[in-house]
Amino acid sequence: MKALQLSSTIILMLIIGTAVTAQEQRGVTVAFTVSNGQGMSQHLFLGIMEGATRGIDPSFMESELPPTPPNEIFDTRVISTPAKSDLGLGSLSDFRPVASTSDPFTEVYTIAYQAGVGASSVVIGWATPLPARVTKMLIDGQDVTPMDEVTTSFAQGQATVEITYNYKPLRFEANPVELFLDASNRQPPPSTTVEITPVGDSQAGWSIQKDANWLDVLPQSGTGKQTVTVRVNTSLLPAGTYNTTLEVRSPVYPARLDIPVTLRMTVGISEVSAPNGMNLKQNYPNPFGSATGSASTATWIELELGQRDISEQVSLKVFDIFGREVADLSPLIKQVPGGQILRYAPQNLVSGIYTYRLRQGRYILARSMVILSRP
Repeated sequence: MKALQLSSTIILMLIIGTAVTAQEQRGVTVAFTVSNGQGMSQHLFLGIMEGATRGIDPSFMESELPPTPPNEIFDTRVISTPAKSDLGLGSLSDFRPVASTSDPFTEVYTIAYQAGVGASSVVIGWATPLPARVTKMLIDGQDVTPMDEVTTSFAQGQATVEITYNYKPLRFEANPVELFLDASNRQPPPSTTVEITPVGDSQAGWSIQKDANWLDVLPQSGTGKQTVTVRVNTSLLPAGTYNTTLEVRSPVYPARLDIPVTLRMTVGISEVSAPNGMNLKQNYPNPFGSATGSASTATWIELELGQRDISEQVSLKVFDIFGREVADLSPLIKQVPGGQILRYAPQNLVSGIYTYRLRQGRYILARSMVILSRP
């Protein structure tokens, strides 16, 4: 039965994938596999969908089947339920309209089956766990909510399936509701966590969108309740306060949650130095001008490499406010211990705050500079 459940789950995922792409197909699907123990099986789908009717809905993969074959041939289908649905000769799917978004409601479905030659019964199985918005399921009056299959008593007949739904609107909750991060160029970039919880459908999918390049979110999507890691990915931001928002969204439902994020960044604290004697001083002059032509106003950067392993390469690079590299001054560095002064004459850079970073092995030092562009 496990293989059958896996197969039905794959088909169910295909249906859900179609619904996610279309975004107008929102509801609950319960996938069933009916088998006769002789190698014959068929998948059936019951559920509710926003916009569905109680008849045949081709947009929800419902279509009328041909007449039932002779009793010797295995066959199963969802047939009309008096006063509940009209499926003609039957279908492989039966999706009903959403009766309420505030109170639980029950829909009654009818599965017809004939086991075929050599079989005395059929097994009706379903993927577990049931969808979160399904609160109870009965088959022929038996509560099968905690089960994953039932076996019929006859080779031919009908099974009545009663499914109770609680279709309250989906929403998301976050704990904590707001994130605060403190960063310094003297420390590794900080991280924190936030717990995302879907309410109304504990198995609902979600994704997180962000517009800040200095922030990483893992994972960026998931299903159900999960803990998400939020990490600052750079120590090269100029001093100041940065704000952004994590946008939690459902790929199907109009569920939205915004999580504010505040980063307080501290850089350029007195003399920046490393334990190995490496030192990086504030550039001078600062601010300074950057021309758009062949000549530009330059600045001077004083640094000291200190004690180091000769196999360790030293780099000096300049980054913009988004952490993008705009200049590599590494070729100007003399790869020897002691102090040295480098001339930096940027061109074609817009006005703004930039960060220059000296890296030697595992040590990283950073400072800020202000460039004022000139016509």
